[in-house]
Amino acid sequence: MEQDPIVSKRIGKKNLYLRESHQLPLYLKLYPFYDRALARIAKDINEIDGYLTMIDIGANIGDSVALVTDTVQGQFLCIEGDHNYLPLLKRNIKKFTNSKVFVEESFCSDKDNMESQFAISSENGTSKLIENDNDDVKVSFKKLDTIVKSHKGFDKTNLLKIDTDGFEINILKGALSFL
Repeated sequence: MEQDPIVSKRIGKKNLYLRESHQLPLYLKLYPFYDRALARIAKDINEIDGYLTMIDIGANIGDSVALVTDTVQGQFLCIEGDHNYLPLLKRNIKKFTNSKVFVEESFCSDKDNMESQFAISSENGTSKLIENDNDDVKVSFKKLDTIVKSHKGFDKTNLLKIDTDGFEINILKGALSFL
């Protein structure tokens, strides 16, 4: 029997696949406004600009895009480097049928092709990179500027969401041309 099985839970208007230990369904139940502002902001941006093009750095299982697409359709780039979440993210984005959703399998930072010694610590549906002296564990990074250049149309992004448990400043430093 699998220790932390994949389950399907209601997130907004969609059933998403996630690990049973993922705390998002509990947070949404306990805190009715948890993660709800993003969808309202996206809707307003779409009304002002006439379109929505969003980049989601630290996309996890795609829950932010799921909540946004409950309200407004658009074009989305989900950036996720954690191989624990990527299969679930790819499975979940198939449910966002009225939007264009792309996945970039990468971690972001302020340098391209930077290999650092980090371990991925995953717990309760979130991950963080922690420094690690183990030579066997290497994590590669890309600058957001580089990622945007390789995904046509995302140079016109009008909504950027970053949730990376401590790498936000490094990501912004690697996005100076984009910004």
